[in-house]
Amino acid sequence: MNLNVGNITSDFIVIDKNVKTFFDFLTFILSLEKNRKMKKVLMMVAAVAFLVACNGSKKGAWSDEDKQKAKDEVKKVEASLDVLGDKKQAYIDCYLDKIEDNYDNFDAANKDQKGCEKHAMDCVKDIYAGK
Repeated sequence: MNLNVGNITSDFIVIDKNVKTFFDFLTFILSLEKNRKMKKVLMMVAAVAFLVACNGSKKGAWSDEDKQKAKDEVKKVEASLDVLGDKKQAYIDCYLDKIEDNYDNFDAANKDQKGCEKHAMDCVKDIYAGK
């Protein structure tokens, strides 16, 4: 069986059972001596896959950068949240969790004012209902 990548053809590659992590995969690719062009193509594919997997946020798993942006925005209005008294931090935590769970990243949340207002109201209801 052949693996075709553009105009590069190589014998089908069977990855060894010892390849368990991304770095094992990179080591495996670097060990390929049969075809330099194939090795370069595989290295580029692996690098792009790694960057895509590690870059950015997704619903329920924002990057640290997006989480910090959200916290910074909350800090701008934190004084107005003093009316919540001892429930203030519970409200902030609830709100940050809800926007992270419902938006792909901070920018998406920041563009949906009505949606964020709904999540804010839901958090007020939740903290006073004891959830």
